Amino acid sequence: MDLELRPTSAEEFAEFDRVCSAAFGEIPSPEATELDRRLVELDRTLAAVVDGAIVGTALTHGFGLTLPGGLTVPAAGVADVGVLGTHRRRGILRAMMARLLDDAAARGEAVAILMASEPTIYGRFGFGPASEAERVSVAADHPRFAHLPPARSLRLVPRELAAPLVAPVYEAVRATRPGWLTRTDAWWEAILGEVRTWKGGGPAWVAVAEPEDPAGGGPVGYVVYERVSVGEGHPGRVEVRELVAVDDGTEAALWRYCLELDLVGEVVAACPPDDPLRWWLADPRQVRVLHRRDGLWVRLLDVAAALSARRYRHDGTLVVEVHDPFRPATSGRYHLRVDGGEAVCERLADDRGVDPDLRLGVAELGSLYLGGVAASTLARARRLEEVRSGAVATADALFGWDRLPFCPTRF
Repeated sequence: MDLELRPTSAEEFAEFDRVCSAAFGEIPSPEATELDRRLVELDRTLAAVVDGAIVGTALTHGFGLTLPGGLTVPAAGVADVGVLGTHRRRGILRAMMARLLDDAAARGEAVAILMASEPTIYGRFGFGPASEAERVSVAADHPRFAHLPPARSLRLVPRELAAPLVAPVYEAVRATRPGWLTRTDAWWEAILGEVRTWKGGGPAWVAVAEPEDPAGGGPVGYVVYERVSVGEGHPGRVEVRELVAVDDGTEAALWRYCLELDLVGEVVAACPPDDPLRWWLADPRQVRVLHRRDGLWVRLLDVAAALSARRYRHDGTLVVEVHDPFRPATSGRYHLRVDGGEAVCERLADDRGVDPDLRLGVAELGSLYLGGVAASTLARARRLEEVRSGAVATADALFGWDRLPFCPTRF
């Protein structure tokens, strides 16, 4: 098989999008293809071509990823990875992933991220699950709050006019939660536009919360939601697509608004596992977890740069030995020193003779990176090895964070 890997062109993007959709068993509409075209940078696309035909696709989005401590690191968002069923088991996926990660590293992106359609695929490429999300159902019949949220002035705004109002709120909150991603105007179009895709869009309502002081500037929170009828004579359902607020009181007020809408019996939303919703309600059993699943997957491309970029909860030192079979050049020992919450990480020369404190795979390091899982949990699961006694406790103290990572952007 003569395989060519190259970026796609504007002229053939429709075919690129068709092949990607076919790999997932879908047929894209012309409107969805045009939306996808506006979201991607062509030089970040990768077409797998055999005998002149595109048989596989992959690309990366250039995101900024929020880290513990509120700093942002450039990250390659891997997406649209697919191979036609006629060309499976020929090494095409592996070749595309190798090229994508090489290209991201060459651009200076220390981290790659993705949302996995099939979780068992991406561990072999060095990605580890780093965040989780809960899909919850909240009974909206007679909701009672343990403490009434503070009064907030809310107003509905037309969906097509909402982006300039809600984007500053999103950006303000983004710095407070590991795992959030920067958004371009094209991403806001995908989330709030007319074309419905799995990224968002389609019919929706947008309510914004005004500041307490009328002279205090723009909105301080918003909720994007859809009302779904479940049958004549039955209370409907509210699907919350996104609920974002700069403070807890505004967040609680937006939840109260959703739960008190007329003719609504249930509110469904995706939330981080540490969301305070059930604690706001007098009856926490009103919140039922429908399912909990992985969210963002993380893969470190430059371990020293990535570990130096985030902040840490405690000071300390740790030598980690990283095993990376997919990109062997990343394998090695790294010395992490944290002082005042800020870190310096350097790769140790092979002849330094420094024993490691921990041994782990690059995928497990990706899982630790945003503070979403404890090193002690991975150690109990035999996903990392403690070489020096007490090193796991040190890793727990260093990598843990006060808020669990969460990613509300689907890509």
